Amino acid sequence: MDTVAFVKDHGWPGTDSRVYEIRVSNLVAMCVSCWVLLEDGRFSGDVLPDEGLRERYFTLCERGNASQAKAFIDDLWQTADDMGLEELADWFAEMNDPTTITARYWTHDGVEYLDAAHTLPRSEMDRFRSENPNAKRSKQPNKWPLSPSHGRAKERLFESALLETYMNV
Repeated sequence: MDTVAFVKDHGWPGTDSRVYEIRVSNLVAMCVSCWVLLEDGRFSGDVLPDEGLRERYFTLCERGNASQAKAFIDDLWQTADDMGLEELADWFAEMNDPTTITARYWTHDGVEYLDAAHTLPRSEMDRFRSENPNAKRSKQPNKWPLSPSHGRAKERLFESALLETYMNV
């Protein structure tokens, strides 16, 4: 079973674990579900993985046009389905406070890797760090929202489209 594990510097919400592991085959569904559950409407739009979707989302929210919501959700699913594994993992991290995610590991045939293509085994990185203790680690920029919550408006706007989508899955 291929998985991706996200490691936080503190426990994941609702758990006592610092590691959140997702089957690669479920990554698209987890990302879309995670997006749906975001409460901050502005942040929800900002983290959409496609510029066209971002523009449509904000236009829908401004106009309150619920009749277009189902088509938007369908396009979001299609966009996520067309994304690569690294892109999906980046999107998932961006929606889950990337500054607290300290590591990401891909598991394939029981071996942990640092990339979805399984080209850099985790053990190689551990060896590199032990041989180069002064090597700097990159930090992701803080993209966590500071704006007030507009989640209820998003929920009302997309409620029927989301319900219909989940009922048909």
